[in-house]
Amino acid sequence: MHALELLTQRQSCPRLAEPGPNAEQLALILEAASRAPDHMGLMPWEFVIVEGLGQQRLSDIFVEVAKANNSDEEGIRKSAKMPTRAPMIIAVIARVSEHPKVPAWEQHVSAGCAVMAMQMAAQAQGLGAIWRTGSYSWHPKLKEALAIEGDDKLVGFLYLGTPAISPKIKPSRDISAKVRYL
Repeated sequence: MHALELLTQRQSCPRLAEPGPNAEQLALILEAASRAPDHMGLMPWEFVIVEGLGQQRLSDIFVEVAKANNSDEEGIRKSAKMPTRAPMIIAVIARVSEHPKVPAWEQHVSAGCAVMAMQMAAQAQGLGAIWRTGSYSWHPKLKEALAIEGDDKLVGFLYLGTPAISPKIKPSRDISAKVRYL
């Protein structure tokens, strides 16, 4: 796939199935992440690969969050299933380092760029991906379980797998109202 086509037709795939990325595909996905803009070479990211038993561990964490939020039984059941919506999930954490030239916000953006790069690398290899966040992403129980402290942030969960549907390519949007010249 041509790079401009990949970027201009980027589309989340909300329905993912087996197989997930194999070892070679995952290595390329992580290599793409390593190329994200990274002022001063701080590598302000941590990638937590969630598959197999890890999905059950993440399910347990999500259930704890649902219970802490006083969810009803249906909400708790739904929370338990969330990590099984794809064969692999990569939790992306912005790990902030104190640096006089690189503020925390810039390190958070770098981690976000790493997620975008991983999604593009997955799509370029014929995989599907969707970047998910939500209230679970910043809940104290999840932060505790993933050792997220201080200025560190969970940037999101990148769900990866084989597209179970062909997502419709959305038409280009007119962004002219969001562009100005100085």
